Amino acid sequence: MKSKIFGMVVAIALFGGAHAYAANCGNVTIASMNWQSAELEASVDKVLLNEGYKCQANMVIGDTVPTITSMVEKGQPDIVSESAIDRLPAIVKQGIDNKKIVLAGKVIEEGVVYGLYIPKYSRIRTLKSRRFRTR
Repeated sequence: MKSKIFGMVVAIALFGGAHAYAANCGNVTIASMNWQSAELEASVDKVLLNEGYKCQANMVIGDTVPTITSMVEKGQPDIVSESAIDRLPAIVKQGIDNKKIVLAGKVIEEGVVYGLYIPKYSRIRTLKSRRFRTR
């Protein structure tokens, strides 16, 4: 199943959060999601904000559903660099409609595939193997 992951390179919570678009912007919270590309993007955003805009950007651990929900409902964290927003379209639409979040850009558009991957060296050949049978 192919899915698109949209980056919120600078998805700023408009209410209740710090504004990261001005010099000396103050404290900014960036969610570092639990997969490698999102961790990299959050780290790059942190360096850009700290060095380029003189912010005090800090990273917090995040995961798609609780982090995006928190941005819409509480205004925190301020930035999510990459998220699988197709997992919660109603909440994202609500946040955009209520001007709580802004989608600033697309980081990855195509090529993402969700699935269960089984290494060739394992003895499992199909999900019908004995180890996966349900009773």
